[in-house]
Amino acid sequence: MKHIHIATVFLLLLLQCPLHAGNDRQSQARMALSSNLTDYALLLTPNLDFQYAMGRHFTVEAGIKYNNWSFFQSSGNESKNRQKTLHSGIRWWPWYSYSGWWAGSSLQYQEYDRGGFLSAESEAGDAIGLSLSAGYSLQLAKCLNLDFGFGIWAGSTVYTLYECPQCGRVLEEGSKTFFLPNEARVAVQFIF
Repeated sequence: MKHIHIATVFLLLLLQCPLHAGNDRQSQARMALSSNLTDYALLLTPNLDFQYAMGRHFTVEAGIKYNNWSFFQSSGNESKNRQKTLHSGIRWWPWYSYSGWWAGSSLQYQEYDRGGFLSAESEAGDAIGLSLSAGYSLQLAKCLNLDFGFGIWAGSTVYTLYECPQCGRVLEEGSKTFFLPNEARVAVQFIF
């Protein structure tokens, strides 16, 4: 039932978009909502980003990701990539907001609990850092884009490493710095 509601909202937004782009788009486009499809492919992680144009070349953005699911394999082992992620940042657009190439930076906080994929170990913790990203926004219709991008983030995490996702035996605790890929972005973006 939930999927029907999401599909209905998507279709209603899509019906509001003319199939051609006029020259007046840049003067009217102030806000955008987007959702990264690759996050859904990565263990069904719902996500939503909001952007607001601060002029011709800059947008500010805020976003959230949430995943509270675990997956059990036929052997009974648990795999999970649980997360609550919040980010806020800015994007620079060389041409126009929501059009073409972009580069961005954001501050990101993540509460995570992941493991059981490549090894039996599991790690839980809190991470905060700065992310850098770049990409391209492809216009499909007047108010519909397909947004591609890739990002990296660096920061600090306070973590606990467990022997397995279910057992609770602590192997290591502490804090560390990290430098990781942040996201591979293929997002549907509604502009209004």
